[in-house]
Amino acid sequence: MNVASTAGASWRVASTPGPRRATLAAALGAWAYVAFIGAPDAASRAALILSLFAVGRVLGRPVLPAGALATAFLLLLLVDPAALGRAGLQLSFAGAAGLLYGMKPISTLLARGWTGRMPSGVRSGIAAGVSATLATLPLVAWHFDRVSVVGIPATLMAAPLVALAIPGLLAVLLSASVWPGLAGFLAGGVDIVLRALEFVVTAWAGLPFASVWLPRMWVVGGVLGALVALWSVRRHPGVGRGTRLAVVVMGLLGGGIASPVVDSWAGRGSVELFFLDVGQGDAIAIRSPKGRWMLVDAGPRSPSFDAGRRIVVPFLRRHGARRLEALILTHPDLDHIGGAAAVLQNLDVGVVLDPAAAVAKAEYQALLSAAASVGALWLGARAGTSFDFDGVSVTILAPAAAPGAAGDGAGWTAGEAGITSGVQIDANDWSVVLEIRYGAFRAILTGDAPASVERSIVSGAASEPVQLLKVGHHGSATSTSADALEVWRPAVAVISVGARNRYRHPAREVTDRLERAGAWILRTDQHGTISLRGRKDGSYRITTERR
Repeated sequence: MNVASTAGASWRVASTPGPRRATLAAALGAWAYVAFIGAPDAASRAALILSLFAVGRVLGRPVLPAGALATAFLLLLLVDPAALGRAGLQLSFAGAAGLLYGMKPISTLLARGWTGRMPSGVRSGIAAGVSATLATLPLVAWHFDRVSVVGIPATLMAAPLVALAIPGLLAVLLSASVWPGLAGFLAGGVDIVLRALEFVVTAWAGLPFASVWLPRMWVVGGVLGALVALWSVRRHPGVGRGTRLAVVVMGLLGGGIASPVVDSWAGRGSVELFFLDVGQGDAIAIRSPKGRWMLVDAGPRSPSFDAGRRIVVPFLRRHGARRLEALILTHPDLDHIGGAAAVLQNLDVGVVLDPAAAVAKAEYQALLSAAASVGALWLGARAGTSFDFDGVSVTILAPAAAPGAAGDGAGWTAGEAGITSGVQIDANDWSVVLEIRYGAFRAILTGDAPASVERSIVSGAASEPVQLLKVGHHGSATSTSADALEVWRPAVAVISVGARNRYRHPAREVTDRLERAGAWILRTDQHGTISLRGRKDGSYRITTERR
């Protein structure tokens, strides 16, 4: 719409000398605007298509819409082949294709029955919304893990306001250098329109049913089901149009419904650990052989970034998770518990485990309130406790007792550390350490436990190699001691760490120790989300996925 408005204004300004010059002026005006805003994919597509139609008009030759769309697509890929992987280009061309191929049949359908009594503008708006929504729905679900339920009515209300705001903004920009007083007057009017637009969008988005989660696996299954159904009906040309549509819809629904079953079946016989790329923090999702989920830590949160809302919850939803059997928070540092509130708000959580020490940090107190509001059971994690997770044994190796607990000396005080017998204790000293066993497969998740805690765990223990070690404290020099590595001898070491972090994690001495121990080092800042599927015979398979 921005490109069209700019092109229209340019055309009107240059229309007096002649229609051909006006057409070229419209194309040049569109490209000037596109260059000014940084040439995003959608605007570039619109300008290319407009330019192709302009050339056709100047040459006196017709231009097929489908040909213009395809040519624009190929030209953009020729200039920037990497654009094919960007959501902006995919959604832009999918939406345009939806309008091209879907708007006419949907408009014809709406012209029948009671919808035929609607004003033609409303019918056109609904047809455009439905066709573009259906065409982009798989891509929206794939990239964002959720789709809008209210997009079409919201667009019908918002589009007139956008149509008013765009020429108003252009008028403000054009008059600002010539007549500032007029620009200020026009800006006041545009401001009212934009506030109304914001109100409309916020009101629709605030509805509890405004959008629904749609896991990526469902999208793949639904699209494959629809393609198979389409292939089958094309082999029978005598089948009526209504029957064809019904078969394709059934294939879409059937594939989407079957996909979680197939995904769960594919994971049978293995335990899966996902080390999520949440930046400088920890978040580990664990799926049992029967498809149930557990989460260890939930990533960091800051005023501008919530790993729970942006990464953890979408990842779990994308993989079909609706419930967590357990949410284990290794200790109350914000880089581990920051995203937990979003997890509690969006998923059913059976039980929350943490060191259960009194901490007066505001974020921790808010998390306790959030858990209470959703009815989640909160328990203290203690060394020696173990539970079965669909055949996977989960054992707590540390802490032995929380600071401030009975028999532990003086009480716990506010802040990240407590005063116990007059000694300052860091929160990392009572980080929860977990052992995951599934047959011969074994993994150790150390949280932020320091070397002293590691030594107390392995003291007197016989050497027993582990397939996987989650390196402590993001690779800090205070963890991953030589004593622990001598006992655990990990085959794979995963370091959850943020790119170019200010702590310079991981420490060189830690990676050197891991290399001497023969461990294969994987880092979330370099490899993205790291997935490991372990089997009972001790074998495992690792995949990585960059964000």
